[in-house]
Amino acid sequence: MSAPDRPEYIAVGRIGAPHGVRGQVHVSLLTDFPGAFRRRTSFLLGEQFRPIAVSRTRLQGKEAAVIGIAGYEDRDAAETLRGQFLYIPAAEAIRPGGHLFVHEVVGMTVRTRAGEVLGTVTEIIRTGANDVYVVRGERGEILVPAIRACVRRIERTRRRITIDPLEGLIPEDQPRGGRGG
Repeated sequence: MSAPDRPEYIAVGRIGAPHGVRGQVHVSLLTDFPGAFRRRTSFLLGEQFRPIAVSRTRLQGKEAAVIGIAGYEDRDAAETLRGQFLYIPAAEAIRPGGHLFVHEVVGMTVRTRAGEVLGTVTEIIRTGANDVYVVRGERGEILVPAIRACVRRIERTRRRITIDPLEGLIPEDQPRGGRGG
């Protein structure tokens, strides 16, 4: 299950199982900035984006946290939150210089430096080394590694990515509509 696509909000966590008997819950972090997550005292909960107050946050590494939410004082109450996403307004999100959010990249047109349009970014695969843009177009699906050697320019306002394809990235002899990469 993925977070609903609402560009004005960014999912920063997904609530998991209750933790203990005092209403705390485990949260899988969906952010690269756990320190910023820890400092927040409120989030928007679920698809209704209901404001909630956080009474306590304890990070568990870079990918998880345990939080207490005001009004959820026991394990049974905490259980009702399982599977819901925690959001923040996009305007409050930390964006380090030059970085884009997933929702900003998905939907961008991808073209080569020579001007050939390859398609549109439909999703981003996160790997341990780098992100990979899934591009779908007339040549089928092309997997574009988000590395400097390949991605030459991202124009946020024009919603366009220019790449210098690595050898073998674009299948030359493949029939149009097939699967590439």
